[in-house]
Amino acid sequence: MDINYLLFIQDLREKLPPAVEIFMGIISAIDVHFMVILIPALFYWCLNKKNGEFIFFTYCFGDFLNGVLKLSVCCYRPWIRDPRIIPSKYAVAHATGYSFPSGHSVNAGTIFVSTGWKLKNQYNRVITVIFFIFAGLVMFSRNYLGVHTPQDVIAGMLLGIFTIWFTKKFFVWTKDNQKNNIISVIIILFVILCSIIYFKYKPYPMDYVGGKLLVDPKKMMNDAFVGAGRLAGLIIGWILEKKFINFTTECSKLEKIIRFMIGITIIVAINCWLIPLILNVFIGGSGKFLKGFIQIFTAVFSVPYLFMPISKLNYLMNYLKKYKTKI
Repeated sequence: MDINYLLFIQDLREKLPPAVEIFMGIISAIDVHFMVILIPALFYWCLNKKNGEFIFFTYCFGDFLNGVLKLSVCCYRPWIRDPRIIPSKYAVAHATGYSFPSGHSVNAGTIFVSTGWKLKNQYNRVITVIFFIFAGLVMFSRNYLGVHTPQDVIAGMLLGIFTIWFTKKFFVWTKDNQKNNIISVIIILFVILCSIIYFKYKPYPMDYVGGKLLVDPKKMMNDAFVGAGRLAGLIIGWILEKKFINFTTECSKLEKIIRFMIGITIIVAINCWLIPLILNVFIGGSGKFLKGFIQIFTAVFSVPYLFMPISKLNYLMNYLKKYKTKI
């Protein structure tokens, strides 16, 4: 039934204008671009720190669990299962490896749904609806482009919902409790270590067609290492920020703008220049792990570390203004 559904969607895709396929390709690509972390970063740095932490954790938990499930199930892509499926050229280049669950759907749930949920009582609810609709479009785009089956997308959506629930419980357990914070860091790092060992030594299907390996498990392991690195970078950055920085988003609009401009500049610079350099030096899983670690650790700890001198300068400027007013 899942293949018949994809064939129906494929027939629809071929009949509709090419612009629809291009649009779906863009929607799908946005979901996994490194710039997507600027959504939780905007909240974390400028709008509401707790909401930003929540979105970061849902994203990283979901990304990590998606990697574990993909390497556990080892489900082939739809066109491998049935040659009648012709994936879109706008998605097939990045749709490598295993299919279940859909990582895009997991990200849509953890990033866009959790963001919309956090916004529901703070801003116009239209914004919340927009985030939910965008999440739905991302999920549907994976079927429309022919790179995931319906069950891949549904499983990704459910994993995203589970991750939101789990993150909520996590913050209830760690709230204002230093002991639980430390315990959680130890447990998560231990789970990450066990997962890396599991990724490296579990058996994988080694099916060949025409002398070519259908899916190279090493490439899939590399993707999972990125997710493991992101979660490690988050949990370490999170506990260090609490101990050494503990910044707040209660600051002037000017300072918030400066924070975001500095943050986005650093994130782009690291992803465009530093990470490619690291991947050239550290080949394979170690490089991918470092990539994920640096991406999130930078956003959660390194960028906020720069907020301290900005806050002190802003405080000094406000003091001088008050002093001049008194004179």
